Amino acid sequence: YKQAIAAQQKVLAAWPEDAKAPDAMFNIASAQDALGDRRGAQKTLESLVARYPQSPAAASAKQRIK
Repeated sequence: YKQAIAAQQKVLAAWPEDAKAPDAMFNIASAQDALGDRRGAQKTLESLVARYPQSPAAASAKQRIK
């Protein structure tokens, strides 16, 4: 999961405006959750909703936050 987080962070850093960027953030949150970092996952999901509010990933993030 740590390698997955690192790979997704590279995607975010290189292409922050790409359509896949919100998915990358959602994947990071999922990996953080799998590692037991619930607080980190929560923060990532909240950042995703704030940064990409209209994306399908943001809708999924809102569901997960609940």
